[in-house]
Amino acid sequence: MKHNIEYTHKNIKLLPISQKDIEQLRHWRNDGNLTKYLSKIDYITKEKQSIWYQKDLENKDCYSFAIHETNELNGIIGSVALYHFDKKCVEFGRLIIGNTHARRRGYGYLATALCLQVAFEEFNVDEVVAYVYEENISALSSYKKAGFRVLKKDERNELEIKITKKEFLSLKENTWTQHNT
Repeated sequence: MKHNIEYTHKNIKLLPISQKDIEQLRHWRNDGNLTKYLSKIDYITKEKQSIWYQKDLENKDCYSFAIHETNELNGIIGSVALYHFDKKCVEFGRLIIGNTHARRRGYGYLATALCLQVAFEEFNVDEVVAYVYEENISALSSYKKAGFRVLKKDERNELEIKITKKEFLSLKENTWTQHNT
């Protein structure tokens, strides 16, 4: 959905995905090493990416964000989204840290925590759910650090994870200070 939501914590900023971001995002989505745990998709052409972007702007059930690092790398490092809104629940996912220099630096955790802040403060949902493969260790580690807990595992080793607003606010109060823009 087209929106103007921006949240910042430390050197990580969530911004609406813009037209200038989509080519970099396309490059990362076409990298099989980065997307091996995401839904299987065919090669994304520039035309397909442009069509996706227009549909994403019109989708009233999805808020997509570009993840920017504002100090050292000073630019887009990935993306994340909130989607499948229910009255009191939303799904978190599509997290990708694509910039090679941004990986293994805790930015996945910070982007997750910021996205949870958006869900609980902007949309006032009671809980956020996500799905992650058990073998996606780096993502699972970031999600657990942000407060998600495992609910169940299916036959494909995909975990359903969840965090409530109360759990998030308690964790946030103990671990970091809010900085909104």
